Amino acid sequence: MKRLVLLAAAVCAACAFAQDVIGGTSQMSDRAKAKLKARQIIYERLGGEIKKPDKTPAFLFLNCQSRVDASAIEPAARNIRLEFNISVITRPGKYADLCGFLKTAVVTNDHVATVAIVDVEGLPRLTAMPDDCAAIVNVRALAADKPTAAVLAERTTKMAYRAFMVAMGASWTAQGTGLMRPAETLRDLDLLWGRASPPDCHFPVATQIRRKNVAEGGYTTYQDACLDGWAPAPTNDVQKRIWEGVKSGAIKD
Repeated sequence: MKRLVLLAAAVCAACAFAQDVIGGTSQMSDRAKAKLKARQIIYERLGGEIKKPDKTPAFLFLNCQSRVDASAIEPAARNIRLEFNISVITRPGKYADLCGFLKTAVVTNDHVATVAIVDVEGLPRLTAMPDDCAAIVNVRALAADKPTAAVLAERTTKMAYRAFMVAMGASWTAQGTGLMRPAETLRDLDLLWGRASPPDCHFPVATQIRRKNVAEGGYTTYQDACLDGWAPAPTNDVQKRIWEGVKSGAIKD
């Protein structure tokens, strides 16, 4: 029971405040900052946040370009894991044409949906194929106005998240805020900020995730990873205390 209460507190804090605020960190309110600090205190008690091992079938980001560093995809993957508690895999790949991509994007035991990040002439910023559970983000189109590297990376992060949502059946939101608002221009895209999808986008995707049996993933606390038997070796004194406490039986479920 104690474990459930602590985990619930940590999960609530993580869901509300641990997601990367894409394009909006400077807009966090004092209230949000205070809650973020509370989350940090909770996590210090439980040994910090740790990503669960990604299982299959997962959602797949296929990075087929080198213009933007692959690390720009990770904030989107992180927010997806946090919002939907699913496994998200990112791996390098190649893109030659749309037909070839659709052959590799087909649902397999490894993945249930695919977003490719490409750098090609002629494709728009986002190509959505929800019936095939696939989408393509074209960084060349995102770089049409010659932005800085930082702006282009942020655009890629936002579009990776948006592509995941439309590939899994979401449409643009009818609500006034969030990353799923329509963005007809690059300037519109730059003005978007948020951490997760609004309800009118979230629930259709959650339904598709259940229908496709996407493997569970996301994040948990180091203490729970130790209790479940898969935690990596500790990296700090707090984790070492928890690691040894679980091994000795002083910390239990």
